[in-house]
Amino acid sequence: MSKVSIKGADTGTGVFTIESPATNTDFASRFDYVDGKLYWKANANQKVRFKEAGFVTKKGYRKVEFDGRKYGTHQIVFALHHGYIPNAVDHINTDKLDNRIENLREADRCQNGYNRGMTASNTSGIKNVAYRADSDKWRVTLRVDGRTKSFGSYFDIELAELVSFEARDKWHGEYANHGGSL
Repeated sequence: MSKVSIKGADTGTGVFTIESPATNTDFASRFDYVDGKLYWKANANQKVRFKEAGFVTKKGYRKVEFDGRKYGTHQIVFALHHGYIPNAVDHINTDKLDNRIENLREADRCQNGYNRGMTASNTSGIKNVAYRADSDKWRVTLRVDGRTKSFGSYFDIELAELVSFEARDKWHGEYANHGGSL
């Protein structure tokens, strides 16, 4: 077993190491990176040699089994370019299969969640806005640092939409997603 650096741990230094079966050198020796995809190198099993590595999961991510452990392709691509696997790797454009390095960025779990699109259960058509029948108003709420924060209730849906947009920009910053793919 070798050690792989994982950024963002609460250890005082922001960095800790875990025992992992693979290092960045192991990844580089086994995979070629081309335009967001990983291909097995010549030293791989003949059946997979030079083919795209991995499989797509039910959740829509491409995973690769390597040395007895499953890694997200996005994690390996990030590690190949930056030398470590962060706590979370965010797909900037929200496309889980777009693993080009320019579409990947380090995030924590909260930031990664900020970059989600609108949920399937949304009935207003506007992210973070829900109709409250008891008050006959549109309520604006969003997650901030793992907690739900309210930004008021409004009779006017357009005002609620503007408030939700401004709140996401202020509280989610560069990870703000206003409801769909960018």
